[in-house]
Formats: sequence, C-alpha cells, structure tokens
Amino acid sequence: MKIKKIFLLTLCICFLGVAYSQNEVKKEEGTKTEKASKASKQLEPIQLTQEEFIKKVFDYNDTTMIYKGKKPAIVDFYADWCGPCKRLAPILDQLLKEYEGNFIVYKVNVDQNKDLSRALQVRNIPTMLFLLPKEKPQRTVGLLSKEQIKEIIDEYLLKSKN
Repeated sequence: MKIKKIFLLTLCICFLGVAYSQNEVKKEEGTKTEKASKASKQLEPIQLTQEEFIKKVFDYNDTTMIYKGKKPAIVDFYADWCGPCKRLAPILDQLLKEYEGNFIVYKVNVDQNKDLSRALQVRNIPTMLFLLPKEKPQRTVGLLSKEQIKEIIDEYLLKSKN
C-alpha cells in the first residue's frame, strides 16, 4: 500500500514537473514572439497626429523646433491622393529595413493634420524633415530617389555613426 502511494506521489510530481516545464517553454516562446514583433514594429513607419508630433518630434508652436527624440528620424508629410507620395512610401520602407531601424520614419497626413502642416509651411508634398536629436530639422521638398535619400541618411542622419 505504501509503495502504491509513493509511486502515485512520484508520478504526480513528474506530471507537475512536465506541465511546469511546458508552461515555462510557452512563456519563453511568447516572450521571443513579443520581442520579434516589437523589433518588426520598429522597422515600420509610425503614423503621427498633431498631438503625437508635439510629444515625439517638437512643438511646432515653439520657434526653436529642436527635435526631442533620441534616435535620428525622417518625417514624411504626405497625402493619400498624392502620386509622388505613393512612390516615396515604399522607398522609405525599404530604407528603414536596409538600415535595420537605425532611424525612425514618422508619417504625417497633411489632410488630417492641417494646422501642423500650415504651421510648418508644408505647401508641397512630399516634404521630408530629417531630424537629429537636439538639432533643428533639415527639409527636402518633392520626390527624391532612393539614392538621394540614402546620401542624406549617410551624410547627415547617421554621420555620427560613421
């Protein structure tokens, strides 16, 4: 009788150990999946509203316009109806992946953020701002080629990394 109880108790402990191990493996896999999805999110442009622009980029009412972020960034001012903007979007996506997220791409829809666009005098689209931490933005207007944008990224945005 005692042997059966010991055997059953041992069996229960083994099952609990296996169940615990499987639960830990699932937790670890979940954590890896979360980290991977966060990493992939960093390789995608981030859509901004006026309020988010003020929090993450700079307060456009402040004339100093000093970038608040810690990582270099590009702000793409665009509209859904704009042909050149549609051609620029996949270029920025490709560059973000090629440079492995060494900078951030923010997107601002000018039709949905008219006050912001007006305050920053975005009159033609696409307009891009190139931002370095604690510095004023550099601006380009019009569709640039992938090579032209790469040159700006290499020589301006990531100059401190070279």
